[in-house]
Amino acid sequence: MRLAVDYGWNGPGYADGRYFHPAPRYPVEAARRNKGGAFRVVLQIGTDGRATVETIEAQEGQLPLFEQALRTWVASLRYVPEEIDGAPVATRVAIPVDFSMGGPGLREYRRQEREARQQSPECKAAMGAEDASPSQPVVLDSPFRPVTTG
Repeated sequence: MRLAVDYGWNGPGYADGRYFHPAPRYPVEAARRNKGGAFRVVLQIGTDGRATVETIEAQEGQLPLFEQALRTWVASLRYVPEEIDGAPVATRVAIPVDFSMGGPGLREYRRQEREARQQSPECKAAMGAEDASPSQPVVLDSPFRPVTTG
């Protein structure tokens, strides 16, 4: 058995063969006022693959300027739901969403995020580094065990 340490997603898959979410639209009024914000959007993914907003947490910025754009975006998302014993199950997913005017491009942002994840104690522990002490259990400590099928 091999562990893919670079795996960045452990939830339902994206529908339509996508590898990432389409970006939400920047609200016109927020852009006019040169406003930005950072939000944590918690989604409920149904057994049909449709996403609904469970909560939107404002980490920075004014939620009223961005809330409708976030809700419209979530309503457009489609997933391939996770399955247990061949039956689709509902899942919760948290997605960080940042709205900003200017700054690094998406490619640079993804590179920085990947490098930060690789330096996390959990990632180092999964790679077998001796000096790693994860702050939370890693996948190696999962209570789930692989089931062999004939």
